[in-house]
Amino acid sequence: MVQQKLTWAYPDVRLGTDKGNLRLQFSTRVSERYFGKRQVYKGLRRPNTPNNYQWAVALCGRIQSDLDHPDNLFDPTLEKYLGGTVINFPKQKEEPKLGASFSSLR
Repeated sequence: MVQQKLTWAYPDVRLGTDKGNLRLQFSTRVSERYFGKRQVYKGLRRPNTPNNYQWAVALCGRIQSDLDHPDNLFDPTLEKYLGGTVINFPKQKEEPKLGASFSSLR
């Protein structure tokens, strides 16, 4: 298994890992423009192996190319690139306060 934390970077899309799985990280510019957030990560549902790594580097190149295209061919749903297999990493939920836990029992 490839043991690198940050594995590949283009100006607007980076390839990294999270718990042994490959993920995309978009630049602040792209994240704010297409997703309305400062930072966006998208899981690729593939473990960080040499073959998957090569596939993901090529994927990053295709995405960056579409972002750079004058007609802006980028698909923010990523279905164009992945066929619907992307994972959106949710933000961690706030821990409920002690009083809030018991209010539902009343």
